[in-house]
Amino acid sequence: MPKFPDIKQALRTQDIEVLTTVVPDFIRDESDGFTQALQQMMYLTANEQYGDGHPTGLVYLDAVRDLSTLYEQDIQDAIPLMEHALRFFCTLELQEWDKDLVGVKPEHFGESVFVGDLSEYVRDGEREKAIEESSKLLRMMDNQFYLVEILTEIAASTNAGDGWPVILADAALKSVDFVESSQFKPIVYQLTDYLSRLNIGWGTGEFKSDPTSPMTFDRYYDLALTSGDENRRELLLLTHTQQVWEGVRMKQGEIRARLAYWFDERFGEFREAGSVEYEPKSAELSDIVSAIRNEEREKALAFVLGYLQNAGGLGILFRGLTDIFLERAIPEDPDDLIHWNALRTAIAYTSPPQQYQAFVRAVEMLMDMGNRE
Repeated sequence: MPKFPDIKQALRTQDIEVLTTVVPDFIRDESDGFTQALQQMMYLTANEQYGDGHPTGLVYLDAVRDLSTLYEQDIQDAIPLMEHALRFFCTLELQEWDKDLVGVKPEHFGESVFVGDLSEYVRDGEREKAIEESSKLLRMMDNQFYLVEILTEIAASTNAGDGWPVILADAALKSVDFVESSQFKPIVYQLTDYLSRLNIGWGTGEFKSDPTSPMTFDRYYDLALTSGDENRRELLLLTHTQQVWEGVRMKQGEIRARLAYWFDERFGEFREAGSVEYEPKSAELSDIVSAIRNEEREKALAFVLGYLQNAGGLGILFRGLTDIFLERAIPEDPDDLIHWNALRTAIAYTSPPQQYQAFVRAVEMLMDMGNRE
């Protein structure tokens, strides 16, 4: 029976043959085996070398964590999801953070550290100083969530990187409550590193007069869910932005003000949800699954709408669709799984008609994946 030290060693060496053997057995034998393995993967993935692009691994594993909640009643059923995660994880180039930046130095003892210095270094693009400062703050601050919120405020003040700063900041915020405290430091380093590379600067714009007032996100889903596959990033950014909006705790006003500043401009004017052009037909989950497997697009969509209108269980339906997704997805390509989780989030956050539209997009995505085989 594999033990956790065996899992940790196999993850460090990224040995996919060993991992796909021992991790499933570990999940079957340990009640929290899935969580332990995913926590360690997040810890190591924060060492991702991402070149001139953006770090994808932490966002991908955050999506895996979200999707695993579909299998809470029997986590062993999530083993195919974990196998996808392992195969993607083994494609990443990982390298531990430079100890000259994150290690303890004699001159650090008795040194005063200020969060304002971290903000200044990040905004001015002084990458090495920013990482070193975040390391010192992590050693001195008890509240790690507050440190991530400081970085999230910076991420929320820019629409650069096609929205990835907010997407990555949300994954980091949620990881605070998921990974062990000993595993959290490299996640902060990665967020600091990425934001420092963007040269965000100090521009703030004119904020709304009442940034703490409620924001109605449904109207933005009308756009994101009817714009087609070419605008996948819009839905991804929208779902992560809403989670940041609702998840921040101590810097709520500042972060919401910065999000609200660019949000309307990014997503355009209010637009009514597109009509769903399929006649609902009463169906069971098995009928929906059969229609999708037989590539019967119109029948599958009609069955889904009929199932939903007859008050079928949303979680049960999306789990059934996720099982098909995992059969058709390419593990080494992270975009599909990240987008699939954005659809899950949209379904969780919306109500009809946006919720129906999200399910329609999910079925259409499965049909397209089937056709590309």
